Amino acid sequence: MLSFSRICWALAVSLISTLSSLAQADDACQPCCPSKESILKMSRSELFCLFRSLPEGEVPRAYYQGTVIGRGPALLRPVTAGAVSVVWQGKYVMPEEGLMVNKVCGQAKVTAEYFIDNSWLDGKSATIFDYRCSSAKFARDARDEVRPVCPGLYLGLMWIRQESGCPKPANFFLLERRCRLTSSATEESCSASSNESSSAAIPETESSYVEDHVEGKGSVTTDPSQTP
Repeated sequence: MLSFSRICWALAVSLISTLSSLAQADDACQPCCPSKESILKMSRSELFCLFRSLPEGEVPRAYYQGTVIGRGPALLRPVTAGAVSVVWQGKYVMPEEGLMVNKVCGQAKVTAEYFIDNSWLDGKSATIFDYRCSSAKFARDARDEVRPVCPGLYLGLMWIRQESGCPKPANFFLLERRCRLTSSATEESCSASSNESSSAAIPETESSYVEDHVEGKGSVTTDPSQTP
């Protein structure tokens, strides 16, 4: 006959073991903060899964260095990203003005409207850069959706509107916060440093568009009935 104390001890050990296993399983399901390097190596299916798992969060006012995540074999992705970086370097994000301006060939060009909306991928909230009323006509079928990965690092998914009315996911990209946007500092102080205490001014190439937008002359609204 087992003594009562031995039975209690066996039950206690079993309970502790069970709770420990549950805790480990719960820890395994906790979202991690993947590095830029690990994200760049992910397959397209892994990127979709990662984007779905990311939390809601706005993209703060700043200049962000951009990196396109190339498609195809992993060995060729750095080549693709390097080729694209010659044309596209990043984004100037201005939530207060409801505006985002891309840095293209070293200049601020190709504008988009900034707002928060549901993602076309999973219906959850994301920061949207919508090019429907962009200053660049060739980009008006595009829409970016962005979510935070880690502090200062964001994952974006570009969509292209189709004539069928069903948008198609195009490329993933990463945004790394480099510096604040002000009206006094120079762009060079931003691009040369990754310190968020540094700052940069918006180049003059898009100043007239920004002024029109802020004054309401070029403001745009999103028509929910046109959203796929």
